[in-house]
Amino acid sequence: MKKNSAFSLIELSIVILAIAALLAGILQGKTIVTKARMRSAQNQTLQSPVAQISNLVAWWETTSERSFDSIERVNGSTISTWYDINPNSVVAINATQSNSSYKPFYKTNIEGGLPMLNFVSGGDYLNIADGTVPYENSSYTIFIVGKFYSCSSICNILTSGTATGSQLNAFQYSSSGNILNNWQSSNVSASKPGIVNTHIYTFIYYNISGIGRKIYVDGVRKVINGSIVTRAGGRSSNYIGSTSSSTGLDGYLGEIIIFDRNLKIEERQGIEKYLSLKWGISLS
Repeated sequence: MKKNSAFSLIELSIVILAIAALLAGILQGKTIVTKARMRSAQNQTLQSPVAQISNLVAWWETTSERSFDSIERVNGSTISTWYDINPNSVVAINATQSNSSYKPFYKTNIEGGLPMLNFVSGGDYLNIADGTVPYENSSYTIFIVGKFYSCSSICNILTSGTATGSQLNAFQYSSSGNILNNWQSSNVSASKPGIVNTHIYTFIYYNISGIGRKIYVDGVRKVINGSIVTRAGGRSSNYIGSTSSSTGLDGYLGEIIIFDRNLKIEERQGIEKYLSLKWGISLS
Protein backbone atom coordinates (compact mmCIF):
# COMPACT_ATOMS: atom_id res chain seq x y z
CA MET A 1 0.00 0.00 0.00
CA LYS A 2 2.84 2.37 0.82
CA LYS A 3 4.46 1.72 -2.59
CA ASN A 4 1.13 2.39 -4.32
CA SER A 5 0.65 5.61 -2.32
CA ALA A 6 4.13 6.80 -3.26
CA PHE A 7 3.52 5.99 -6.88
CA SER A 8 0.21 7.87 -6.79
CA LEU A 9 1.90 10.96 -5.35
CA ILE A 10 4.50 10.88 -8.11
CA GLU A 11 1.77 10.57 -10.73
CA LEU A 12 -0.16 13.43 -9.16
CA SER A 13 2.93 15.63 -9.15
CA ILE A 14 3.51 14.90 -12.83
CA VAL A 15 -0.10 15.77 -13.66
CA ILE A 16 0.13 19.04 -11.70
CA LEU A 17 3.37 19.97 -13.45
CA ALA A 18 1.84 19.15 -16.83
CA ILE A 19 -1.21 21.31 -16.11
CA ALA A 20 0.99 24.17 -14.90
CA ALA A 21 3.10 23.95 -18.05
CA LEU A 22 -0.03 23.91 -20.21
CA LEU A 23 -1.50 26.97 -18.46
CA ALA A 24 1.81 28.80 -18.74
CA GLY A 25 1.86 28.02 -22.45
CA ILE A 26 -1.69 29.30 -22.91
CA LEU A 27 -0.92 32.52 -21.03
CA GLN A 28 2.27 33.02 -22.98
CA GLY A 29 0.35 32.44 -26.20
CA LYS A 30 -2.25 35.06 -25.25
CA THR A 31 0.52 37.53 -24.41
CA ILE A 32 2.16 36.93 -27.78
CA VAL A 33 -1.16 37.44 -29.61
CA THR A 34 -1.89 40.65 -27.66
CA LYS A 35 1.55 42.07 -28.41
CA ALA A 36 1.14 41.18 -32.08
CA ARG A 37 -2.23 42.97 -32.21
CA MET A 38 -0.68 46.05 -30.59
CA ARG A 39 2.21 46.10 -33.06
CA SER A 40 -0.22 45.71 -35.94
CA ALA A 41 -2.40 48.57 -34.65
CA GLN A 42 0.63 50.79 -34.14
CA ASN A 43 1.82 50.10 -37.69
CA GLN A 44 -1.64 50.79 -39.09
CA THR A 45 -1.67 54.09 -37.21
CA LEU A 46 1.69 55.12 -38.67
CA GLN A 47 0.66 54.10 -42.19
CA SER A 48 -2.85 55.58 -42.04
CA PRO A 49 -3.94 58.41 -44.37
CA VAL A 50 -4.91 60.67 -41.44
CA ALA A 51 -1.77 62.83 -41.34
CA GLN A 52 -1.70 63.20 -45.13
CA ILE A 53 -5.11 64.90 -45.21
CA SER A 54 -5.11 68.68 -44.79
CA ASN A 55 -6.73 70.60 -41.94
CA LEU A 56 -6.07 67.97 -39.28
CA VAL A 57 -6.66 69.70 -35.94
CA ALA A 58 -6.06 66.94 -33.39
CA TRP A 59 -5.65 63.17 -33.22
CA TRP A 60 -5.91 61.08 -30.06
CA GLU A 61 -5.73 57.29 -30.05
CA THR A 62 -4.91 54.60 -27.49
CA THR A 63 -2.42 52.17 -29.07
CA SER A 64 0.63 54.33 -29.78
CA GLU A 65 3.46 54.47 -27.25
CA ARG A 66 3.32 58.25 -27.73
CA SER A 67 -0.30 58.47 -26.61
CA PHE A 68 0.36 58.14 -22.86
CA ASP A 69 3.18 58.41 -20.34
CA SER A 70 4.79 54.99 -19.95
CA ILE A 71 4.14 54.92 -16.19
CA GLU A 72 0.40 55.30 -16.88
CA ARG A 73 0.24 52.86 -19.79
CA VAL A 74 -0.72 50.04 -17.39
CA ASN A 75 -4.06 48.26 -17.11
CA GLY A 76 -6.27 50.05 -14.58
CA SER A 77 -4.05 53.13 -14.28
CA THR A 78 -5.63 56.58 -14.36
CA ILE A 79 -4.62 58.86 -17.22
CA SER A 80 -3.50 62.44 -16.65
CA THR A 81 -2.54 63.21 -20.28
CA TRP A 82 -3.82 61.80 -23.55
CA TYR A 83 -1.27 63.07 -26.04
CA ASP A 84 -2.21 64.47 -29.43
CA ILE A 85 -0.23 62.48 -32.01
CA ASN A 86 -0.94 64.86 -34.91
CA PRO A 87 2.50 65.08 -36.58
CA ASN A 88 1.53 68.31 -38.35
CA SER A 89 0.85 70.32 -35.18
CA VAL A 90 3.15 73.18 -34.26
CA VAL A 91 1.73 72.93 -30.74
CA ALA A 92 0.16 69.60 -29.76
CA ILE A 93 -3.38 69.71 -28.36
CA ASN A 94 -2.98 67.34 -25.44
CA ALA A 95 -6.04 66.31 -23.42
CA THR A 96 -5.31 66.67 -19.69
CA GLN A 97 -6.78 66.12 -16.24
CA SER A 98 -4.98 67.03 -13.00
CA ASN A 99 -7.78 66.06 -10.60
CA SER A 100 -7.48 62.34 -9.79
CA SER A 101 -11.24 62.16 -9.11
CA TYR A 102 -12.01 62.85 -12.77
CA LYS A 103 -9.26 60.96 -14.59
CA PRO A 104 -10.32 58.21 -17.03
CA PHE A 105 -8.76 54.75 -16.81
CA TYR A 106 -6.43 52.94 -19.21
CA LYS A 107 -7.90 49.48 -19.84
CA THR A 108 -6.24 46.76 -21.90
CA ASN A 109 -7.81 44.15 -24.19
CA ILE A 110 -11.11 45.96 -24.63
CA GLU A 111 -11.69 45.79 -28.37
CA GLY A 112 -9.90 43.24 -30.54
CA GLY A 113 -7.12 42.91 -27.99
CA LEU A 114 -6.49 46.67 -27.99
CA PRO A 115 -6.60 49.15 -25.09
CA MET A 116 -9.17 51.91 -24.72
CA LEU A 117 -9.83 54.73 -22.26
CA ASN A 118 -12.61 54.01 -19.78
CA PHE A 119 -14.72 56.99 -18.70
CA VAL A 120 -16.95 56.45 -15.69
CA SER A 121 -20.31 58.24 -15.55
CA GLY A 122 -19.45 60.02 -12.29
CA GLY A 123 -17.86 62.75 -14.38
CA ASP A 124 -14.54 61.59 -15.85
CA TYR A 125 -13.33 64.08 -18.44
CA LEU A 126 -10.25 65.57 -20.09
CA ASN A 127 -9.63 69.25 -20.83
CA ILE A 128 -8.65 70.30 -24.34
CA ALA A 129 -7.62 73.71 -25.62
CA ASP A 130 -10.20 76.35 -26.50
CA GLY A 131 -11.13 76.22 -30.16
CA THR A 132 -10.14 72.58 -30.67
CA VAL A 133 -13.67 71.63 -31.64
CA PRO A 134 -14.54 73.86 -34.64
CA TYR A 135 -16.79 76.68 -33.50
CA GLU A 136 -19.24 79.27 -34.83
CA ASN A 137 -20.36 78.12 -38.30
CA SER A 138 -17.08 76.56 -39.42
CA SER A 139 -17.23 73.19 -41.17
CA TYR A 140 -15.80 70.01 -39.63
CA THR A 141 -15.38 66.27 -39.91
CA ILE A 142 -14.94 64.37 -36.64
CA PHE A 143 -14.31 60.63 -36.24
CA ILE A 144 -14.93 58.88 -32.91
CA VAL A 145 -14.32 55.20 -32.12
CA GLY A 146 -16.17 54.22 -28.97
CA LYS A 147 -18.59 52.00 -27.08
CA PHE A 148 -21.08 53.48 -24.62
CA TYR A 149 -23.29 52.25 -21.81
CA SER A 150 -25.88 53.69 -19.43
CA CYS A 151 -27.06 57.27 -19.65
CA SER A 152 -29.80 58.90 -17.60
CA SER A 153 -30.75 61.27 -20.41
CA ILE A 154 -28.13 62.80 -22.75
CA CYS A 155 -24.43 62.09 -22.19
CA ASN A 156 -21.47 63.97 -23.67
CA ILE A 157 -18.65 62.36 -25.65
CA LEU A 158 -17.01 65.55 -26.94
CA THR A 159 -18.17 69.13 -26.31
CA SER A 160 -17.41 72.73 -27.17
CA GLY A 161 -19.05 75.86 -25.79
CA THR A 162 -21.92 76.20 -23.35
CA ALA A 163 -25.68 75.99 -23.55
CA THR A 164 -26.04 79.78 -23.34
CA GLY A 165 -25.91 82.28 -26.17
CA SER A 166 -26.18 79.71 -28.99
CA GLN A 167 -22.66 78.40 -28.35
CA LEU A 168 -22.98 74.67 -27.68
CA ASN A 169 -21.66 72.06 -30.10
CA ALA A 170 -21.77 68.61 -28.52
CA PHE A 171 -21.37 65.03 -29.72
CA GLN A 172 -23.53 62.84 -27.53
CA TYR A 173 -25.47 59.63 -26.98
CA SER A 174 -28.85 59.23 -25.32
CA SER A 175 -30.56 56.89 -22.88
CA SER A 176 -32.52 55.49 -25.83
CA GLY A 177 -29.28 54.55 -27.60
CA ASN A 178 -29.20 57.32 -30.21
CA ILE A 179 -26.06 59.16 -31.33
CA LEU A 180 -26.47 62.93 -31.59
CA ASN A 181 -24.80 66.10 -32.76
CA ASN A 182 -26.35 68.81 -30.61
CA TRP A 183 -25.83 72.20 -32.21
CA GLN A 184 -27.26 74.60 -29.62
CA SER A 185 -30.32 72.42 -28.94
CA SER A 186 -30.80 71.68 -32.65
CA ASN A 187 -30.16 67.93 -32.75
CA VAL A 188 -29.44 65.56 -35.57
CA SER A 189 -29.67 61.99 -34.39
CA ALA A 190 -28.62 58.56 -35.67
CA SER A 191 -31.22 56.18 -34.30
CA LYS A 192 -30.07 53.27 -32.10
CA PRO A 193 -26.90 52.01 -33.81
CA GLY A 194 -26.18 49.61 -30.93
CA ILE A 195 -23.93 51.82 -28.83
CA VAL A 196 -22.85 49.02 -26.44
CA ASN A 197 -20.76 47.68 -29.32
CA THR A 198 -17.72 49.51 -30.62
CA HIS A 199 -18.53 51.64 -33.67
CA ILE A 200 -16.94 54.25 -35.90
CA TYR A 201 -18.97 57.47 -35.67
CA THR A 202 -18.37 60.17 -38.27
CA PHE A 203 -19.86 63.63 -37.68
CA ILE A 204 -19.84 66.16 -40.50
CA TYR A 205 -20.92 69.78 -40.76
CA TYR A 206 -20.68 71.58 -44.08
CA ASN A 207 -21.79 75.21 -43.99
CA ILE A 208 -23.75 75.04 -47.23
CA SER A 209 -27.53 75.02 -47.42
CA GLY A 210 -28.88 71.61 -48.35
CA ILE A 211 -25.94 69.74 -46.82
CA GLY A 212 -25.59 70.92 -43.23
CA ARG A 213 -24.91 68.09 -40.78
CA LYS A 214 -24.50 64.35 -41.37
CA ILE A 215 -23.80 61.35 -39.16
CA TYR A 216 -22.26 58.12 -40.43
CA VAL A 217 -22.05 54.89 -38.41
CA ASP A 218 -19.47 52.36 -39.62
CA GLY A 219 -19.30 54.10 -42.98
CA VAL A 220 -23.05 54.30 -43.61
CA ARG A 221 -24.89 57.62 -43.56
CA LYS A 222 -27.66 57.43 -40.98
CA VAL A 223 -28.96 60.99 -41.06
CA ILE A 224 -28.63 64.25 -42.98
CA ASN A 225 -29.99 67.64 -41.99
CA GLY A 226 -29.58 70.25 -44.69
CA SER A 227 -30.61 73.25 -42.60
CA ILE A 228 -27.98 75.73 -41.43
CA VAL A 229 -28.30 76.70 -37.76
CA THR A 230 -26.40 79.85 -36.79
CA ARG A 231 -24.09 79.29 -33.85
CA ALA A 232 -22.27 82.13 -32.09
CA GLY A 233 -18.93 81.93 -30.30
CA GLY A 234 -18.50 78.63 -28.51
CA ARG A 235 -14.72 78.67 -28.63
CA SER A 236 -14.25 77.88 -24.91
CA SER A 237 -15.14 74.92 -22.66
CA ASN A 238 -13.77 72.07 -24.80
CA TYR A 239 -13.86 68.63 -23.17
CA ILE A 240 -13.59 64.93 -23.90
CA GLY A 241 -16.23 63.43 -21.62
CA SER A 242 -18.38 65.60 -19.40
CA THR A 243 -17.80 67.90 -16.42
CA SER A 244 -21.22 66.98 -15.04
CA SER A 245 -22.20 63.62 -13.56
CA SER A 246 -25.71 64.05 -15.00
CA THR A 247 -24.30 64.05 -18.55
CA GLY A 248 -21.25 61.90 -17.78
CA LEU A 249 -19.76 59.58 -20.38
CA ASP A 250 -19.99 55.92 -19.34
CA GLY A 251 -17.99 53.79 -21.72
CA TYR A 252 -14.80 53.54 -23.75
CA LEU A 253 -12.98 55.69 -26.30
CA GLY A 254 -10.31 54.38 -28.65
CA GLU A 255 -9.77 57.19 -31.11
CA ILE A 256 -10.84 60.78 -31.87
CA ILE A 257 -9.80 62.60 -35.05
CA ILE A 258 -10.81 66.22 -35.73
CA PHE A 259 -10.60 68.10 -39.05
CA ASP A 260 -11.80 71.68 -39.44
CA ARG A 261 -13.33 71.15 -42.88
CA ASN A 262 -15.77 68.89 -44.67
CA LEU A 263 -13.68 66.01 -46.02
CA LYS A 264 -14.12 64.71 -49.54
CA ILE A 265 -15.92 61.38 -49.88
CA GLU A 266 -12.73 59.46 -50.68
CA GLU A 267 -10.91 61.09 -47.73
CA ARG A 268 -13.67 60.15 -45.30
CA GLN A 269 -13.84 56.62 -46.64
CA GLY A 270 -10.05 56.24 -46.44
CA ILE A 271 -10.06 57.09 -42.73
CA GLU A 272 -13.07 54.89 -42.02
CA LYS A 273 -11.30 52.00 -43.76
CA TYR A 274 -8.18 52.56 -41.63
CA LEU A 275 -10.26 52.61 -38.44
CA SER A 276 -12.17 49.52 -39.55
CA LEU A 277 -9.01 47.47 -40.13
CA LYS A 278 -7.32 48.68 -36.98
CA TRP A 279 -10.22 48.15 -34.58
CA GLY A 280 -11.76 45.12 -36.27
CA ILE A 281 -15.04 46.89 -37.04
CA SER A 282 -16.90 45.86 -40.17
CA LEU A 283 -18.01 48.67 -42.45
CA SER A 284 -21.64 48.17 -43.39
